[in-house]
Amino acid sequence: MDAFYASVEVRDRPELEGKPVLVGGSPRGRGVVAAASYEARQFGIHSAMPASRAKRLCPHAIFLKPRHDYYAEISRQIRDILDRYTPLVEPLALDEAFLDVTASRNLWGEGPDIGHAIKHEIREELGLVASVGVAANKFLAKLASDFDKPDGFVVIPPEHVQDFLDPLPISRLWGVGKSTDRVLTELGIATIAQLRGLPQQILKQRLGAWGHHFWQLAHGIDSRPVVHDREAKSISHETTFERDIDDVDIGTRQKDCWLKHYRIHLLQSVYWVSESARLIMTSTRSSNFSRISPRKSNRIWIVLLIKSRIGLGSGRSTEVGGRGIEILYAYSRFVLIAPSMSKYR
Repeated sequence: MDAFYASVEVRDRPELEGKPVLVGGSPRGRGVVAAASYEARQFGIHSAMPASRAKRLCPHAIFLKPRHDYYAEISRQIRDILDRYTPLVEPLALDEAFLDVTASRNLWGEGPDIGHAIKHEIREELGLVASVGVAANKFLAKLASDFDKPDGFVVIPPEHVQDFLDPLPISRLWGVGKSTDRVLTELGIATIAQLRGLPQQILKQRLGAWGHHFWQLAHGIDSRPVVHDREAKSISHETTFERDIDDVDIGTRQKDCWLKHYRIHLLQSVYWVSESARLIMTSTRSSNFSRISPRKSNRIWIVLLIKSRIGLGSGRSTEVGGRGIEILYAYSRFVLIAPSMSKYR
C-alpha cells in the first residue's frame, strides 16, 4: 500500500487531497512521523523522522494523530481481498504482503492479471491505491513493488531479471547496511552488476556467509517460500519521551513512565499471539535519535514468565534462581519481572 496511514486519512477527509499530510506525534513535543503523504515527501520528509524536523522542512504540513486500531481494520479488509486469489499470503506489515499465486493461475490468470485485479478491487472497494510487483520470487517482487510508487505496477519477466537488477545500487540488496556497503566500496563495487561480476569466493572471504547471500540476490536467486501467516518471532513497541531522560532519572521515574507504558502493550500483544515469551530486551535512542544497542545497556533486564497459581501481585519482591527480583506487573496469565531496581535509585 502507498503511504498507508496517510492515504487512509486523506480518503476519509477529501479536503486533505493534494496537501502534505503527516501521521504521527506532535511536532511540539518529541513525536515521530509514522507516515507521510507523497506531497509531504517532496519536502524530504520520511517515516521515523522527528516530527519537529518535519515541521521545519514543511511548516504548512498537516499533522494527524494515528488511529492504529482503525488502520488494522482496513488492513483486514485488504487481506480479505488478497485471500480471494490465494491462500498463500504472507503479511509483512499492516500494509504489505507477499502472495504466491502459482496454483491460482488456472482460476484467475497469470500473475500480472491477478495483480491488476487486486489493484482494481482495492481501489474500487476501499478507495485506496496499491503498488504491485510481479516476479518469480520474493526478493524481486519486493523490488518491483517499490520501484514505481505511488500507484506502481511493475512486472519482472524471468528473461529480463538481470536487465532490471544490474543498474541498481548495491543498497537495494536485502541485508546491505553501512558496514557491508563499506566493504563492497573498498572492493570497487557500487552496482549490482559489479557485484555479480565478482567471484563468489571473494565475497565469502570478505563477508562470510553473507557473501553467498548477496551473490545469490545479485543473480536474482531467492528460494524462500511464501509462508502463510508465519509465527511472529518477536514483538516490538516504541515510544518517545516528552523530554530527554538522563542517568539521574533512572529508577522510580523510569519504572513509572517507561515500564508502565510498555508493559500493557507488550503483554497484551503476547497474549494474542502466544502463551509465553522468553525475554524482553530493551534499547534506547539518544537525543540525536541514534540507537543504543541492548547489549551495551546493562541497567535493566526484563523477563516475561507464565504466572503461577500462587497469587503474584505488582510491587512485591522475591527471588528467582537466587536473584533478587521485583514483580513489576501482573496481567492475566503473565507476570512481568525485573531485577530489584533499588540499586538504581
